[in-house]
Amino acid sequence: MTGLSRNTVKKALDVLKAEGLLITAPGRGLFLAERPIIES
Repeated sequence: MTGLSRNTVKKALDVLKAEGLLITAPGRGLFLAERPIIES
């Protein structure tokens, strides 16, 4: 086991979704959002 509670993991995923880093696809799962590569 990871030693993390379900609530902790859910809150972390909710934060990442709110920041636009994760996308939820109903019936498919959770995916990383595509972000443009910014070159400096």
